[in-house]
Amino acid sequence: MPSNRFAMFPFPAFVRQWIYGVMLFAVLASGAAHAQTVGFRASSQASAQSGTLAIAVPAGTASGDVMVASIAVRPSTAAVTAPSGWTLVRQVVQGSNSALTLQTYYRVVSGTEPASYTWTASGGTAASGGIISLTGADTSFPVDAENGQATASSTTHTAPSLTTTQANSLLITSHAIAAVDTWTPPTGMTESVDTASSAGLAIQMNTVGVATVSTTGTKTATASPTANVGATQSIVIKPLGGLTCFTDTFSTGNGTPSSDWSVGNQGGTFGNPQIVNGRLRLTNASSSVSTYATLQRLFPASGNKVVVEFLHYAYNGSGADGVGVVLSDASIAPVAGAYGGSLGYAPKRQDQGADITHPGFAGGWIGIGIDEFGNFSSNTEGRTGGSAPGTTLDSVAIRGSGSNYSGYAYLTGTTTLSPPFDVANSTTAAPGYKYRVIVDHSDGVHAMTSVERDTGSGYSYLISPFDAKAQSGQASVPTNWYLSFTGATGGQYNIHEIANLQVCSYTQKTVSLHHLEIDQDGSACGSSTATIKACADISCTALYGGSVTVNFTATGGSGTSVSPASPITFTGGQTQVTITQTGTATLTLGATSSATANATTCYAGSTATCTLTYRSTCFDAVENGANVNTPIYTKLAGQAFNLDVLALSGGTSISTNYKGTVKIDLVDPMAASGNCTDTNTSTLGYPATTYTFTGNGGDRGRHTFTFNYAQAAANVKVRMWDSSVGVPVCSSDNFAIRPATLNLAAVSSGSNAAPNNPPSTKLAAGLDFGIAATAVNGAASAATITSGYVGTPVMGSSGVTAHDGSAVTVGTASGSQLTGKFAAGTGGVATGTFQYNDVGTFSVAANTVLDSTFTAVDQVTGIVGNVDHGTTGDCTASSISNALSNSRYGCNIGSSTLGPVGRFYPDHYEVQAQFTPACTGVGNASFTYMDNDALGIYIDVRAKSANGSTTKLLVPPFSSSVAAVGLAVDLVNGTTNGLTTRLANPSFPTVAWKGGIPTGSVTGGAFIVQSAAAMPETFTFSRSTSPDGPYDALAITTTVTDLDGSMITFLNGAAITPAASVASATTRVRYGRLKLSSAFGSELLPLSMPFIAQYWDSSLGWITNSYDNCTAIPVPTSASGLTFYGSSASNKLASTDLAARMRTAAGALTSSGSGIFSGGESAFGGNGRLILTSSASANAGPGAGHYGYVDVAPVVPSWLQYKWNGTSNSGPSARATFGGYKGSPVIYVREIY
Repeated sequence: MPSNRFAMFPFPAFVRQWIYGVMLFAVLASGAAHAQTVGFRASSQASAQSGTLAIAVPAGTASGDVMVASIAVRPSTAAVTAPSGWTLVRQVVQGSNSALTLQTYYRVVSGTEPASYTWTASGGTAASGGIISLTGADTSFPVDAENGQATASSTTHTAPSLTTTQANSLLITSHAIAAVDTWTPPTGMTESVDTASSAGLAIQMNTVGVATVSTTGTKTATASPTANVGATQSIVIKPLGGLTCFTDTFSTGNGTPSSDWSVGNQGGTFGNPQIVNGRLRLTNASSSVSTYATLQRLFPASGNKVVVEFLHYAYNGSGADGVGVVLSDASIAPVAGAYGGSLGYAPKRQDQGADITHPGFAGGWIGIGIDEFGNFSSNTEGRTGGSAPGTTLDSVAIRGSGSNYSGYAYLTGTTTLSPPFDVANSTTAAPGYKYRVIVDHSDGVHAMTSVERDTGSGYSYLISPFDAKAQSGQASVPTNWYLSFTGATGGQYNIHEIANLQVCSYTQKTVSLHHLEIDQDGSACGSSTATIKACADISCTALYGGSVTVNFTATGGSGTSVSPASPITFTGGQTQVTITQTGTATLTLGATSSATANATTCYAGSTATCTLTYRSTCFDAVENGANVNTPIYTKLAGQAFNLDVLALSGGTSISTNYKGTVKIDLVDPMAASGNCTDTNTSTLGYPATTYTFTGNGGDRGRHTFTFNYAQAAANVKVRMWDSSVGVPVCSSDNFAIRPATLNLAAVSSGSNAAPNNPPSTKLAAGLDFGIAATAVNGAASAATITSGYVGTPVMGSSGVTAHDGSAVTVGTASGSQLTGKFAAGTGGVATGTFQYNDVGTFSVAANTVLDSTFTAVDQVTGIVGNVDHGTTGDCTASSISNALSNSRYGCNIGSSTLGPVGRFYPDHYEVQAQFTPACTGVGNASFTYMDNDALGIYIDVRAKSANGSTTKLLVPPFSSSVAAVGLAVDLVNGTTNGLTTRLANPSFPTVAWKGGIPTGSVTGGAFIVQSAAAMPETFTFSRSTSPDGPYDALAITTTVTDLDGSMITFLNGAAITPAASVASATTRVRYGRLKLSSAFGSELLPLSMPFIAQYWDSSLGWITNSYDNCTAIPVPTSASGLTFYGSSASNKLASTDLAARMRTAAGALTSSGSGIFSGGESAFGGNGRLILTSSASANAGPGAGHYGYVDVAPVVPSWLQYKWNGTSNSGPSARATFGGYKGSPVIYVREIY
């Protein structure tokens, strides 16, 4: 199909959609063409009558192989520990009679392996297992699909079916039984492991190749002779190389999308995304809609490349807003961001001018907006960060990572595009353009991100590949990504749909429920919330967003109620339940689902526990005079603050008659110890305070405590416990204690010393140096470093100035003067690696470096964890204020000034110096005649940083900030220099940094001579009064005098040995003339007059310019160049008798136009012929009786004229005589020259 077929034939949208569907199918059919095939190399097995099992490495195992191990252990309560370097795929628990567990692991072989590996099972009484070594398997993420199940008592045990995503995979099944049995493999499979422990445990492993993308079907193995309970697992190992592709043509019928999708909404009346006529509709034509549709595929982020292609429709509305393509952290349940211009990805805040306060997309790492109205490119309404250009109609914009209301910075985008994204007046789906989004993290270092569009003539870039991972403020790449589409409308709207989706990647995993996780408080009073997570893997690094039905239990107490009641069905990856308890109790929480047999895990903070303790008396900490379950605002490190501690009855009412001794301190609720579930020493190091409540007669259940924490902490709660009970409870709200400011200093980086000013240390432009942001507290006396600061500050895009007062461009884009970013803080200091790609010094204004995310826990709004944070949050948005306003500090951490930093000097110099001569003549020998305005000269001299950008601030006048760098450019021929003075039309420009021609077009740090970009300017090399030369070794020399020692390292794009002076390739410039000689001959024959192109040689005089085959001479005519003298006795030649002819470049004779020195009648250049013939025939003279003479004076270029008369330049002249003779006897001759 021609690439412009759609442009030639404007098919309706539904036809184009069908054609793209066929194309997608074709791509799928060939998608894995370059993948290898997974093959079996060898296996080994072992069994033991204890919990220690050593298995030999299979024979022949080599680097690049993948080993898969299945281990069965009795009883099921035994805790299995794998050897280092093995990754757990799944554990299946057969809990009947505590029979056994079956676990499968993999390991990528990267070097020399030991003889064996040992698994240990604490409390184990039997163990059996095996290892299979495989060739050709993916070494980054070998597991394509897996599942497992406990099996009932029988001799047949069935492993579950799987669906592969790549051809040439390998299926492995493992079967375990609580008996001393042997096995018969499933039909079609090859047995690799079959071993049993005499303590009653047998295991089998089998393999079979899967040549095509398909469903494997269940696999049943038979044990003999004893029936018993067991466990099975299936695992598909995918091949190395090739892309795996998922496609969806949304052909399952109108309504709810298939189980491949998890959908939801965060505003408007539309509801959730749905299928309409073979397209996934993200919004209808109604206002204030925000939706998301998350593909139930995990995309491991490291070493992966994700390619998303789809058709896009926006129509039948008033022209807003757009859709988003989102990659998010799969460990966080996807939830859409704000509607309108935020496109369901970015947040909004009412205190920033928005119509609603709503957080950004949960866990968002990158959001690509296809934006009709254009506000996704505008930092308004609570969208912040980056150099957003403002509202840009019909544009693509990309925003980065964020959480709640922080981040989501503008990274890059387009101007207004044509054709536009929507057809608002169409009632049928349009326009149906195809988009391709690529995020390539295959090298694990860069996340090269691009956006392309195909409007009918093939893909073209809207956003060329750039490294999204390297952008300032961008979060680390998560373990797994989820891919989501968002749709949004605001006050204006369109229908938004996608169709014919294809998602390809090196690795993608079908998501299923692995196990449930309960996250709870550990202790509570009255009521408490618990989060039930649907985990997609064993470590819960990803959530399963499909529909899950759970039976939740809270046992061990009386008067316990749970809301909502079981069974609880939810989607999106997680849900919350409220547990209300009357009186004291120690509850055991649990959750089960028929969708998984894996054990449920429970955590209170980072402590693994399913126990939730309720007390009759609880405590809360709030702001002075505030009620229970109200916010605690951001605090300032080193500044005293007061909080009220409340003794509570039933969890919500102040116990005015409470009497008891309470201990209070500050803790990190997420710490492994010293958190809200224990009374161990706080990791924050804040000493506990003791206070005794006196009841009705005194404090009546409320007491004010003064805190002063000198350090910083991003997540703090007040921990309180009755010393007689010893069970702690934390404040209902958490808060941040932030540094007062960040003190900036230039520091060393690697072997590069800090470029401090005064310039005790200088540094070449573009080399790494460090900027340290030291977090200090707000103590009234000398501020101290807040060692708990672990934030990541960001260098702002404005606020950095150069030594000359100009604004320094900041960013990661090529050409930015200051590049780099900060790493996360450690020990209270965040150090970034930066590069200044210019010369001189720079200074950073106060508060240019900001941390807007350290206080993220206080930037939430609405109800979070039973605490209502209102619409403005617990700190003042976009403020760095260290003074309280409305009881709040600013959310942002500001910074000190920095600088001047430097001196920076050029790292090296690059020179382009080339001639373009007027004539490339015989044998490709080139030359230019003096006075010919055709000597092309291109010169580009640039001072460069280490990364290749031009140091634009290298301009005179120089100063202590910018050391003087001498620059000389000349024309030199041997020992003769200063020849630039011979150049004219135009004159050669004054040599200087920020100099050259065209005037005004040259940046600093450069000297350029050109007519247009990289095009030579033509000059005249002027003749002197008397002939001189030749200049046959004319070169352009460039000399840089740099006291810092930097040299020229590139000449005409090629690396050279560093030098202070370089010379270009040479050319020839010659003083020329054209000589014409008189001729005699018979009037019956043509007469040739020799032309000779000559040049002056100071040693030899005038010699033939044998290289000239370029000079063109107009053929003389009676009107110009031929002079006839009328009829007389001695001259019978008339203008009608003769015609002058010359050879063209092609060698043909012509009597009009121009002839050229083409060697037509001579073997050498520099020679030409003017041939006078009969006007009627080129092969005859003027004829009998037509004798006489004619004077010939052809028109020649000025640069070939000469002072033939001794006074002024002119062209040559000569006489042609027909019928003349030379002496006696009279013999007419035709002379050949």
